Amino acid sequence: MSASAEFVVAIPARYAASRLPGKPLRLLGG
Repeated sequence: MSASAEFVVAIPARYAASRLPGKPLRLLGG
């Protein structure tokens, strides 16, 4: 589960840094 959580967070985090900064991270963080 730890690897899954890291993957789910790493992908949107990297995508956000390139396209929508703070959007995916905000959705995950609440």
